[in-house]
Amino acid sequence: MVQTREQKSKPLPSLTSGMPPWHSTFFVGALAAITLTHLPSLESLDQMATLDQFTHRVFPNLLTLRGLALIRLSIAAIAISLTIYLILGDGWYVYANYKSASKLRRDYFIRLKGLGTLCPFTSWCWFFLGQAFLLNGWIAMAVDLGMEDTIQPWMMRTALVLSEISFPFALLVSTAVKYAIWPAVLAGGKPHNLAGFRNQMQHNCNSIFALTEVALLGGISVDFRHLSLATMVGIAYILFTWMMAVIYYGNQEVGPQYLYWFQDTTLGETTTFALLALLVALTTFFGVFAGIEMLIETIGGTFLTKLVFVVAVSAFVCKFR
Repeated sequence: MVQTREQKSKPLPSLTSGMPPWHSTFFVGALAAITLTHLPSLESLDQMATLDQFTHRVFPNLLTLRGLALIRLSIAAIAISLTIYLILGDGWYVYANYKSASKLRRDYFIRLKGLGTLCPFTSWCWFFLGQAFLLNGWIAMAVDLGMEDTIQPWMMRTALVLSEISFPFALLVSTAVKYAIWPAVLAGGKPHNLAGFRNQMQHNCNSIFALTEVALLGGISVDFRHLSLATMVGIAYILFTWMMAVIYYGNQEVGPQYLYWFQDTTLGETTTFALLALLVALTTFFGVFAGIEMLIETIGGTFLTKLVFVVAVSAFVCKFR
C-alpha cells in the first residue's frame, strides 16, 4: 500500500530545512557568475538563427519544405499532447533511492500531480523539445506559405536556443536513464514504471526525435561555443530543486525530499561532487551532440546510411525494457 503525505505514523526527522552545504552553494554561485559572462550575444545567435537554418533540408529531393514543417509540427504535437496529458492525469509517485549516508526520511513517497509532473528534469527537457519543434516547424511552414514577414528575430533566436538545449539534453536523459537511473531503481527494489508509455516517450522518443532532426530532416546545428546555454539551464534546475525540496516534494513535517538521490543536500562533500558530475554530464553531452552533427556532415551518405546511423545511436542510448 502506497503511503501518502497524510500518513504520519512514523517519527518525524530532525532535519527540516535541507539547506545545501556552503561549498555546494559557493560552487553553484561561482558557476553562475562564469556562465552569465559567457552567454552568447544576440549577434552570435543571429549569425546562426537565419531562415536558411530552419528551412534547410538534408535530403531536399526526398522532402519538401512543407513536408519538413509538417513533420516538425507533428512531433511538437506529440510532445505537447503528452505534457497536457500528464498535467491533467492522475500523476505518479516517485520512490527516491537515497544513499545509506543520507539524513533524509526514507519512508516518504513523492507524489507528482498536475503541474508537479513538470518538475522532473526529464519533463523540462521534454517541454523544451516540444517547443523547439513547434517553433522550427512554424518557421519552415511560414516560409513555405510566403509569410516570412510574420517571422520575428526573437522567434528564430528562441527556436535556435531551444534546439541547442533540448537536443543534447535528450541524449543525456536517455543515456542517464539506461545506464544509471534504471539500474539504481532495480537495485533499490522499489516500485517503478520505467517501461511504461510515459517513460518510454520521454526517455527514448526524445533522443529519436532529436537524432532524426539533425540526420534526416533539417540538420539544425548545435554550436559548442554556445555551451553556456546548457550550463545555465543546469543551474536553473539545481536552484529549482533546492527550492522545491520542501515547498513541494516534502513539507515542514517530513523534511526535504528530492527526486534523485544525487540531489540530496545531506551528503556533505558528495553533494558538491554530484553537482560537478552534473556539470560534466551537461558539457559532455553538449559536445557529444555537436560532434555527432559534425560526424554526420563529414561522412555524408544516403538516406539509408543516415537512417542506420540514427537507429544505431538510438539503440545505444535508449532502453525499452
